[in-house]
Amino acid sequence: MPDTHDADHEFKGTWRWPAPFEAWVESLIADVDGPIANIAAGLSPLGTVRIDMKTPVELIENLQAESSTTLQDAREYLADLIVGNPPIDVVGSLYTADNPSEHPAAEYILTNNTVRADVLSDTLPFDDDTFAFVICDPPWLKLNTARRARLFDELIRITEPGGRILFNAYWTPTADGPVTLDRLVPRQDTDRWSVGTPNVSWASLYTVHDSVHTARHLSAPLTQREFTPSPSTLEESTRAHRHYELTQIHGHDPDSFDLDIVDPATTDQCCPQCGHTDLYPVSQSEVNTSSEARLYECANCQFRSFPDETDQSPAQATISSAAPKRSVA
Repeated sequence: MPDTHDADHEFKGTWRWPAPFEAWVESLIADVDGPIANIAAGLSPLGTVRIDMKTPVELIENLQAESSTTLQDAREYLADLIVGNPPIDVVGSLYTADNPSEHPAAEYILTNNTVRADVLSDTLPFDDDTFAFVICDPPWLKLNTARRARLFDELIRITEPGGRILFNAYWTPTADGPVTLDRLVPRQDTDRWSVGTPNVSWASLYTVHDSVHTARHLSAPLTQREFTPSPSTLEESTRAHRHYELTQIHGHDPDSFDLDIVDPATTDQCCPQCGHTDLYPVSQSEVNTSSEARLYECANCQFRSFPDETDQSPAQATISSAAPKRSVA
């Protein structure tokens, strides 16, 4: 699939969430202390900043062009975007106008909170850690894996540590970044099924953390789906735990310490065969030996050594690397 999106994939925004779902999302942000981004979430009025390719007034032309949309639909979509004290029927006037953007009623539709951006192609025009909460319901059509990943990485980037992301689509994003999936709500949208949109989606609620170490430490299985960006090695697990302990339990600023220095996985022990420092205990049942003769296996060359053989500097280990590899029955 080419790395582009077509006209069908443009977020035209000519829809709005059903009232029960929008009310649920609104309940999630009710007590949020900080700016809230509404990204490609149609004509929902939720949030302090709306990110889309068109303003609500410009989207009225899309409403006019869609045969499945009626004036009543337009009234429902735009009802909460009317501002001021208009002396006219704002939505009716704009919906029947030849050029809605030039019509006097356009000044009564909220547009100054819209930031134009194509979230499928552009880097979002916000600094890191800008928002306390991000709402996103991106286009569902023809979005390839690379674009899905890029979009979600951008959402993580602009969300502050401790902030949350509500993502609604027919897929559930995962990431190796500093984020955990805390809640997964399946929903059925019967309103959009008639126009060919998948009627089942996942509303995924995430928390963004200060680092991937914290996220890995807090990862937990969910009832419906398990999201566990598990560390691939013992060393990564130890680093994740130590980082979480220092920041979340003892309250240290992540920038105030060097994890490479305080990391308990860092050791003077190394493999006498190749000098690698990733050494893992070998289970007694595997080697069929006594506890006094505990062995460690090198993650790099699989050489197994006794504890007293690992207590040497990398330079000494390099000299030892010429020794023949020993296997243990």
